Amino acid sequence: MSKNVLKNMSKFSAEERKVLAASLHKEITKTRIQKSKKVLNLSTTELEAKVAGLESDLFKARMQNSVGQLANIASLWNLRKQLARVKTQLSRLKKAEVLKQLQGA
Repeated sequence: MSKNVLKNMSKFSAEERKVLAASLHKEITKTRIQKSKKVLNLSTTELEAKVAGLESDLFKARMQNSVGQLANIASLWNLRKQLARVKTQLSRLKKAEVLKQLQGA
């Protein structure tokens, strides 16, 4: 969706704004799902390795930022989001394993 459309939202009727908001919401949801699908197919060991790697990358980026060598500060935000996605999936898998054990007992 173009920035001009978002700037001129007041010119649209209430129904047109609802349609635009709905389409924007669909676009955002689609990108979130695409990013999280990359993590869904990994095993627990792969996820734990990915957590360790992302934590070390985040540490390095924070150090670079504190020294003033980090060119793209948004990379800190992106790393935190990736780490959160991976940790969320890891906790989902662990909860599923516990539920399987409880159901089997």
